[in-house]
Amino acid sequence: METLGVLAVIELEQRKQALQRDLDGLRTRISADQHEATARLTDIETQVAHRRQQLVQTEELALLQEAGVYKYRHPLSYAVAYEKELANIEEDIKEMNRKDGGAVLATQKWTVNGSESDGRKMVRDFSKLMLRAFNAEADNLVRDLKPYKLDAAVDRLRKVPATIEKLGKTMNIRISTPYEQLRVRELEVTADFLQKQAEEQEAERLERARLKEERRVQREMERERARLEKERQHFQNAMLVLVAKGDTEGAERLRSPRSDGSHSRVERCLSSIQF
Repeated sequence: METLGVLAVIELEQRKQALQRDLDGLRTRISADQHEATARLTDIETQVAHRRQQLVQTEELALLQEAGVYKYRHPLSYAVAYEKELANIEEDIKEMNRKDGGAVLATQKWTVNGSESDGRKMVRDFSKLMLRAFNAEADNLVRDLKPYKLDAAVDRLRKVPATIEKLGKTMNIRISTPYEQLRVRELEVTADFLQKQAEEQEAERLERARLKEERRVQREMERERARLEKERQHFQNAMLVLVAKGDTEGAERLRSPRSDGSHSRVERCLSSIQF
């Protein structure tokens, strides 16, 4: 009585009972919160595992080219490798378009009004015109190319030399087979590049989404840890109140695990959250 003051015994007992009820209520809330936190963490882990599985499946689908819509003609590992290959093709195109580069072929025996030099000039001018028409068609096809339309683009390009050969029949003007094949290869590599580029961009998008989701989960776990830490601090404060009031029996009950282990699960949950 000297430690507790002049409170009447009955009043002290009532306060002890009220404090015990508060502690029981706190235990109940902590137990409920712990169940909720455990369920929430389990749900978070499930979501993360699901997102990772989606990423793996998407990468596998990309490797299988999603139902076989696209087939690589010149398989390379990265889009950058295709860019380098296209640069080499462009150099070859330029080389073959130079004088006597072999892009266009024509007769060497043609005269105009008996002049062989005028005849050669006419053949050269018509050859340039035909080559320009072929290059214009090839450039347009490359510029507007979609990977899944490659076959149609190649078919369209291959028809142009046949048309040029008909128009230039009298002078035997025609697009050379090596040059035609080079421009076809340009289409194929361009289609491969566009497809690979799209796949890499999609993979990057998925990776950004995965990292964003992981950051979100991390923040949620940190908030949950802080909340549980706060609950544990409240629990400890309640025990300090009992000790300060001299209620060692109540403090011991609070300190000892209950049959359902409710307050010890706060500790277990806090220790299970890894950063």
